Amino acid sequence: MYFRQLTIENKHFIKDAAELLRKAFPQSYSDSADEEIISCLQDEKVVIGAIENNKLIGFVGAIPQYN
Repeated sequence: MYFRQLTIENKHFIKDAAELLRKAFPQSYSDSADEEIISCLQDEKVVIGAIENNKLIGFVGAIPQYN
């Protein structure tokens, strides 16, 4: 397993991330997981993915909250 920052260019990891989000929070993201992941990949935000065998198995995101 390794970690890397995800960007909008990581198309197959975006699909994996959306699926993880749907599975973890079906009540909140069943219809909007793809849009939420795209939102998380905007320039001012950071998403770090855990990748194993070229598959995203987890991720964490960070956004600036305070100056």
